[in-house]
Parts: sequence; structure tokens; C-alpha cells
Amino acid sequence: MPLTPCPDCNSSDLRPVLRLPPVRAKGAAVARTSRGSGGEIGARRSAAIGAALVAIVLEVLCAAHANASPGSRCRHYCASAIDECQQQGEPRRRCRQRYVRLCKSSGFTACDLTPTTTSTTIAPPPPTTTMTPTTTTTTNTTPGCALPGHCSSGTCPAGSVCGQLSPGLFCGCVPLDQTCRISEAPGCGGTCPSGETCGYSSSSASCVCVDAANTCVIGQAPSCGGTCPSGQICGVSGGSCVCVDTDHTCEISAVPSCGGTCPSGQICGQESGTNVCTCVGPGATCTISQVPACGGTCPGGAVCGQASGENYCTCISTSDTCAISQVPACGGTCPSGQICGQQSGTNRCICATSEYTCAISEAPACGGTCPGTMSCTDVGGMCGCG
Repeated sequence: MPLTPCPDCNSSDLRPVLRLPPVRAKGAAVARTSRGSGGEIGARRSAAIGAALVAIVLEVLCAAHANASPGSRCRHYCASAIDECQQQGEPRRRCRQRYVRLCKSSGFTACDLTPTTTSTTIAPPPPTTTMTPTTTTTTNTTPGCALPGHCSSGTCPAGSVCGQLSPGLFCGCVPLDQTCRISEAPGCGGTCPSGETCGYSSSSASCVCVDAANTCVIGQAPSCGGTCPSGQICGVSGGSCVCVDTDHTCEISAVPSCGGTCPSGQICGQESGTNVCTCVGPGATCTISQVPACGGTCPGGAVCGQASGENYCTCISTSDTCAISQVPACGGTCPSGQICGQQSGTNRCICATSEYTCAISEAPACGGTCPGTMSCTDVGGMCGCG
């Protein structure tokens, strides 16, 4: 029985505009049996057990994320993409700022290590030419070499070893010269490529290999310290140590006052819903306003408001203001053919398609429409199609 993903854990988690139809859990097997009664009973029993396990896993994941702020969830999920961006020569703080903003506006999929071409209403700061590239090695891992908790018994291709990936519970294969990646945080240890050092990155809560010219990122706040590429300085931002350009010291200033330097024409302020300072252009000051007032400017005719059920201000298209309305009223606009309502089991408003109004019905009654022959049922206190 296919179940819809937990609403608080899907790719639209941080911009509450859920319009995805129910999908089969990734990797779920489809039992094929004969028409005999024994085969059918066994298949049904296996399907029921599988559905129950999926529901339990989704509920646990939702509970783990429920108390995390949008900014911290994005910073954690996007850690690999931020590392990759930094390895391309961008300052780490700017990489984090870019991906967290994309994540908030477009969902977690914006951080799947793809070029930052995802459409967003927030313009990233202009690039600088003062950066000296680092040479931190990208770790290629092959997940699934063993079941969680049994990494030591896993098998990997020659030249690599199976271990528990940091952070996380999954086992993966890493090259023998990068066992730092599977060492235990926050102690960290193991091997790194020549010229690199193993240490604990508080921003990604993991063990990483860093270039000798960029050890600031494995320093510990608030003292920080360590090296930065030429033209940058080490400081603390959001509880982590980062390297910033001399014209971006706003990013290592203290909230709520925020100060320091920004590139010409930009303004330093406290990023909405977080405890970090950031530089924004004059056309996007909404992102440094605070709830519940929210205000300031938005690009492209968008409007500023408090993200539904969240504690940060965001820019939303005028055709989608349901996403900045609040429960229980829920109102505002939705794209053509969609309805604004309270997402089942949450405190946020979403736009639902006419064929999926089950998503905005309330448990335990549950009602509304579902695609195809699916029915709307109570799944752990939330309504879902199955």
C-alpha cells in the first residue's frame, strides 16, 4: 500500500507548498505471487508489514526534525553541497548562505550537489575575485556496503573500506586514504589525502578532510582560529567557524546588532529566523526582517510575509500567498485549480490540487479526494492516500 511521505520531511519542507501526489516508498519491493490463496495471503502479510515499517520510519524522521529551525535543517542537509561549493573556490560562508537560501525557497532538493541554477526569488551575492581556491578533496562514497550497525562486516572494492559515514547511520565505501570520513565525531581521525588534515566540522557535524590552508573550518567556536585562504579571516557564524572575505565581515558579526562589512550596495542584517548575520541587496531586505511583522523589499513583484507555520520571513509570488497565511484560517492565493487549506497533521497552510484534497483534511475522520483508486485514511494522526 503506497503511502504519502511525511509532510514535515518532504522536499518542500521549508517552503510549505506541498502539491506532490502520493508515491511508493523508494526501494519498496512489489511482491509477485501466484493466484493461489497461500501466495496471496503471504503477499498481503508482507505488504502490510512493509507499510507499517515505512509509517514507523517516517514518523521517527518527522519527530527528529520537528524541533529544528528551517535554517539549521537546511544547513545540516546541505552540508555536502556547501563543502563541494567551497572546494570550487568560493568562501564557505557564502556557499552556506547560497544553499540555505535555495533550500528555504525551493526545498531540500536544491542541495543535491547540482549547479546552483534552481530558480529562486532571492538573488545571491555577486561573486568576488579575491578568493584563492582551496584544494580540499571530494570524497566519493558508495553507500550500502552493509546494514547500519554492521559496517565492519561490509565488503568494498579493492582500495576502499566500509565504514559508518559521518554524519549518519549508513555504511559506505571510502578510499583508504580518506578514512577520516568514516571516523567517529567529534574526535575524528583516520587518513586524509596528502596535504590535508582530518577534523570535526561543527557546521556539518561530521569528520572532514580539509586543505592545510583552510583549517579554520575545523576550529571550535567561539575561539575558532586556524588558517584561511589568502585575503580571508576566520570567525564564528551561527556557532561554526568560517572563513570570510574582508568585505564580508558582516557574516561573522554578532546578532542582533550585526555589523561589519558588506560588498558595495548591500546591507548587513540578521537573517530571518536564524542567529546569523548576512549581507543582502536592497531589493531583498525581507530576508533580514523578523516575524511576526515581516517587511522590507522583495524582487520581481513578490510579497514579504511569515512562512506558514514557520518563524522566518520569506518572499512569495503573488499567486501563492497561501504559503504565508496562518492556521486555522488559511487563505490567500493558489495557482489555478488548487485550494488553500491546513496541511493534515501540521500547523501550516498549503495549496492542494483538486485531486488531492485529502492532504488538507483532518484526522481521524479524513476525507477529500485521492488520485486514482486510492482512498484517504488516517496514517499516524495525518491523512494520506493509500
